[in-house]
Amino acid sequence: MVALPCEAKPLIEQLGLSRLMGENFFPIFRSQDFTLTVSGVGKTAMAAALAYTHARYGNVGTEVWLNIGVAGHAELPVGEVCLVHKITDLERGRSWYPPIVTKPLCRTDALVTVSRPETCYERPELYDMEASAFYETACRFSSAELVQCIKVVSDNPGTSLDSIKPKQVSKLIESGTDLVQALAAEYSDLASSLQRSVGGRAEVFSNQWHFSVQQKIQLESILNRWLLLDPESVPDPQSLGQLENARRVLSYLRDQADRLPVTFP
Repeated sequence: MVALPCEAKPLIEQLGLSRLMGENFFPIFRSQDFTLTVSGVGKTAMAAALAYTHARYGNVGTEVWLNIGVAGHAELPVGEVCLVHKITDLERGRSWYPPIVTKPLCRTDALVTVSRPETCYERPELYDMEASAFYETACRFSSAELVQCIKVVSDNPGTSLDSIKPKQVSKLIESGTDLVQALAAEYSDLASSLQRSVGGRAEVFSNQWHFSVQQKIQLESILNRWLLLDPESVPDPQSLGQLENARRVLSYLRDQADRLPVTFP
């Protein structure tokens, strides 16, 4: 997911993507392994584009979602590539902490999502206009560990936002495409491994309790998280025999999974 066509251009070329004809709501590009959507600027546009992309081309539970784009920063030099470990929606006062469960391939930093372009850089963090909506929406469709933001610094107090042209944005994103591909491959392998493990475990739970379609989706999402954070501690369904129905099973599993520690590699 990207906001701007100039952010998309180097990714389209590097990943060998082709534009899908007939997609009138958002520009969408695809290959066998990737789907790229250009959302437009802002939280509303990003949330709508992501939900639309998922509805058209997605699966539930083990998709890798990446938000790639430029961001401002109070201190970092232009061109620095960062993986985001904290997202704060300044308008809502709410924060999220994307779990980084693989070894970071670049610097990690916190990010603030704002509703208007930031020029003051009051906090020593990244600034963008879409990440909070991206993360909150994508986590509805996949495990939080598979939802990540990659930002390239485009402006800072010494390089004003107004001076940045689309060609410069494309060059900045191009400088990070190798890292994007490496991260995508790493998380894709992780998702494939999870899909195999989760499918079998979810079936065992389904043999003991009746789960509706929506409850099965929730079950797989919780198991995804558990397997990523602590695969050895996933409970045996037989040990939960005291739980009367699927709703109570989900409540118990979600509560226990939320208590698992998230540590940086």
